[in-house]
Amino acid sequence: MPELEDSVLLDLLVPSEVVGQLCDLGIQSCADLAMLWDSGRQCVQELEERMRTTFSEGLAAQVRAAWTTAWRESKSRREDHVRSVVQERCSSVLNPGTGSRVAAREVILKPPPVSNRIRTIQPTGGAAGFSVLSGPSGPDPFSKEELARQAKLETMFELALKYVLDLKELGVTEEQLADPLQWRGLRDATMIGASRLSVNRLGALNSAFRRWIKLCQQHEVPVGSPSPLQLGQFLKLVACGGPTASASMHAALKWWAANLGADFQVDHWVVKPYRFNSAAHAGKQAPELEPWEVANLLLLFQRLTGTHKMIAAMVLMASFSCIRFEHLQ
Repeated sequence: MPELEDSVLLDLLVPSEVVGQLCDLGIQSCADLAMLWDSGRQCVQELEERMRTTFSEGLAAQVRAAWTTAWRESKSRREDHVRSVVQERCSSVLNPGTGSRVAAREVILKPPPVSNRIRTIQPTGGAAGFSVLSGPSGPDPFSKEELARQAKLETMFELALKYVLDLKELGVTEEQLADPLQWRGLRDATMIGASRLSVNRLGALNSAFRRWIKLCQQHEVPVGSPSPLQLGQFLKLVACGGPTASASMHAALKWWAANLGADFQVDHWVVKPYRFNSAAHAGKQAPELEPWEVANLLLLFQRLTGTHKMIAAMVLMASFSCIRFEHLQ
């Protein structure tokens, strides 16, 4: 779906009762709405003073929600712009339309100095004196992993905020939650345990909780506080997927209960048996490799180069390790 224009998105977010006042203030985008006030509460108060009226609870909640959504949208677009600028600066290829035309005409790469140890690459086409640029450099693996981690943490916090966290117990009001600084502070405080996990572990926990939400919606079961019998029936259904499926789901639900306060009675005698693998599950020894198979693998590894050698190394690692190939995936 194409991204909506900023003005169109603002018209969809803001209630029709206050659109005229925002236009009089010169607000034309989500960034204008987010940066004019520090919080949704201040936005409501100033609009009430300008209109000389008092908003109803529903209208005030809509205005605060519109300000919060506009703040998140403007933040997301700022991060996208910053990310695009960083990628352009890290790239070795000039991006058309973003660089200077004069600089583009002046970029002439000189051939590298002749060396007795390094063979000069001969160009296969193009004008004489020009070298072919390589492709853009890939993103930093650490930055890519950190972006994925933050996305998983954001998803987990939204799920926890909607279904698990008790705001009254934490002493957080809706007005504080509408404030971006308070909202970010609550996220950082509740996601301390989750921030230590790997990206794959965060994805597995989110996937397990989404599966639990789907079953609750189908059978009208409370997501945050199910009975032990309802939880046991869910794990029994999960156990049909394999001998270790229920144990993995039990561990995931136990993590949500221990680290985010979900009311899952995983230690109840109805639920507790599912923390183990199936009784019929037992390890099975794989057939041994013949000596000639091992010798051929080693000879191939010594002979191959590049990507083929990497594949042979992965086969050798799976062959000589004590980890099952299915687990190695």
